[in-house]
Amino acid sequence: MDLQITDRIRISLRGLGGDLQAAVEKHKAYILEEVQGVDICENGEGGEWVRVSVEGFEVEVCIIV
Repeated sequence: MDLQITDRIRISLRGLGGDLQAAVEKHKAYILEEVQGVDICENGEGGEWVRVSVEGFEVEVCIIV
């Protein structure tokens, strides 16, 4: 995506199961700090969705700058 280290991003997630959703909510502050994010949300407007595997779960991730 050609992101810069100073870019602040929003992360959108879809397809999270119960345990994965709970883990994201529990560790939201840590996740955002690690990726220099400003929010984790469900609306990926303005970005492109990518399917990834997380601990064996298929989820969709969208990064919005």
